[in-house]
Amino acid sequence: MSTALVMPGGYVAPMEQAGEQILRVESLTVSFDGFKAVDNLSLSVDRNELRVIIGPNGAGKTTLLD
Repeated sequence: MSTALVMPGGYVAPMEQAGEQILRVESLTVSFDGFKAVDNLSLSVDRNELRVIIGPNGAGKTTLLD
């Protein structure tokens, strides 16, 4: 018997692929003229994992992804 991870939309990922880390950020801080747009952010994303970044205008979402 094989084990799989079923993703939204019906995509099936074998479990050996599901836990592979593809992005890792540690202690990221970004400042503009003394204003901290991102302050000490750490996150990781595994293969086939969906992460959503939400927040109000000016919260640093675009800065994080640029």
